[in-house]
Amino acid sequence: MSSTRRAKDQSVFHQSRFASSPEFERGLIANLVAKRCTALDSKSDRELIWFIQYLSHQAGGLTAIAADIIAKFPQCLGTCGMVASGKTAGDYSADEVRIIRREMPADFRSEFPLRDEINKEITSRFNYAALRADHARLYLANSNDCYGTAQQARKDIENEKEAADALAGAKSASLNHPKTHPVQTFFDVCRQAAIEGGTLSYGSNFLSLEKELARMCLDPACDLTAGPWYFSNLVKVLREYQQIWIEEKSRWPITAVGRIVCDTLDYSLETGVLSLMIGSISLGQSFAARAWCEQHVGQARMVDVPPSNDEASFYRAIAEAVGLGNYLNYKNVQIKERVEFVLREGGIFLVLNHAERLWPQKNLREAFPGRLAWLLDQVANGAAVCLISGPQFFMQQRACEKTGWNSPELQMQIANTVQLPASLSVEDVTAIARIALPGLTEKFLSAVAVVAVSSKRYLASIEAIVKRAQYIAKQNGRQQCDTKDITAAISFVNQSDNLLRNLLSGTQKIAPTRPITAEPPATTHSRLPERESNPAGLVPTPAVNRRSDSDAETSSSCKRNSIDLIKG
Repeated sequence: MSSTRRAKDQSVFHQSRFASSPEFERGLIANLVAKRCTALDSKSDRELIWFIQYLSHQAGGLTAIAADIIAKFPQCLGTCGMVASGKTAGDYSADEVRIIRREMPADFRSEFPLRDEINKEITSRFNYAALRADHARLYLANSNDCYGTAQQARKDIENEKEAADALAGAKSASLNHPKTHPVQTFFDVCRQAAIEGGTLSYGSNFLSLEKELARMCLDPACDLTAGPWYFSNLVKVLREYQQIWIEEKSRWPITAVGRIVCDTLDYSLETGVLSLMIGSISLGQSFAARAWCEQHVGQARMVDVPPSNDEASFYRAIAEAVGLGNYLNYKNVQIKERVEFVLREGGIFLVLNHAERLWPQKNLREAFPGRLAWLLDQVANGAAVCLISGPQFFMQQRACEKTGWNSPELQMQIANTVQLPASLSVEDVTAIARIALPGLTEKFLSAVAVVAVSSKRYLASIEAIVKRAQYIAKQNGRQQCDTKDITAAISFVNQSDNLLRNLLSGTQKIAPTRPITAEPPATTHSRLPERESNPAGLVPTPAVNRRSDSDAETSSSCKRNSIDLIKG
């Protein structure tokens, strides 16, 4: 790199000097992990590696993962001998201590001496000194060599005396050594090793659990069947940790739309075919697909296609989803190459939400669908992709075909097309509301569901009710929502949904704002009619507010149903 990129004058403060700080680096880079996966034959091993890679990009990164594993699996912290003994308190016997010490690095073995045990290094030093002393005595008795050699022989005899004294001191000290050692002492050593790692005096070192996880995902020579000495059966623990993650992410209600989405994604993942799901918004297909992807983070990633025309933003969205590190430092060509490598070699299943944005977002009559053409090319090269789109997907295709672009490849590549339901039942919406508003009675849950279904906004209405109720509770100095907050939120969202529907349909107009002027002087020959008060200043008087009979009937019915359910 050119030296001109470095700020040589440290006295000048530059904001960009911190841009490359290691604190900003989070997560394992996807293309490097994909390269590691090419060296793994087991599908479950690859899924485990991608699972760790996904978690490394979440809050806390690998440090949080390591801390969570230590907290959830304390019984697996330790050597194989420690785990096999099953002891969590008390003392290890002398035989157990000897077994555990052999599993630890040499630097730690001397920290757990037993009674009548002498350091092998001291014994070896004495034996070596005694051997040299024997040779020295024999030499002095039978040789008349030069003075220098005789002096060395006498020095060897003196060294024997020093080594003998050290051995005698070690034997005396060994009488004060304990017969056994506490279990907690060994666990403390293993916990410190897992958190900090260390450097040994013999020139080797061992990695902390955080760096050990990174090495598993990056080093092709790493043996997944073996783990660090301080954490027994690490890979087995990681698989159990992954299963716990999947179970936690599975605790959400599956609606009729969700079942179709999950079944389609399962089929596409298993067969590798390109699937297209088309349905109306606000029915929860995006939520169901995102929840499914969180259950399969070892295999799939979900991407919201950005509403733009350039291909660079599309590649960046995929790069962010798969975890390509600081991809903003890459050129567009580099991002594209890395994304293609991850999809081709990493085996990541890509779920694209808002797939209608794959088509050009403007100048449809003159634009070429570069995003879609690139995606079809990746599918042809073996990438697994599923598309989730609104009803306008094929409408935009017909507009692009007027330019002469007509791709029979699109029809050939899409092997599975699914039409999602057009609505949700009250039972499905009630189940979702039960998760979004825990602790609420069935009466209020039914009222929330009625409002959501009647407004045709479904999950969007539930989200609006939850946020409004939380806002009201916060304004009143409370952390939890009560029934009054829910009632007020339902009324507010109900009125808001009705107003929005009428404005979009054109049955209601927003009153134009008028400048504030002085009242005209009173006259004796005429009297102006008094203007009706309108404190809101936005919604016109009922005479101007004209709606269709069906909209009025729907609104009144929705309001009556929700109020009746609340009042019982």
